[in-house]
Amino acid sequence: MVSTILGKTGRALGQALADVATIGISSERSIRRGEVLSEQLIAATERALHPPPPELIALTCNESDTCSPS
Repeated sequence: MVSTILGKTGRALGQALADVATIGISSERSIRRGEVLSEQLIAATERALHPPPPELIALTCNESDTCSPS
């Protein structure tokens, strides 16, 4: 029924609009993934360049009360 109402041109236009929407969604996802990766890399770099002071590093203690950095 729809194909007879729209005709060939209408179907082609509908497909073109669907294709554009799909490309837009895919592009948005790619951009967001890049932003997330960039944020993760910045955070990792900051941690590597500015480690926590020794007094904030957690210690792991065993049964004989011997403790070492974890």
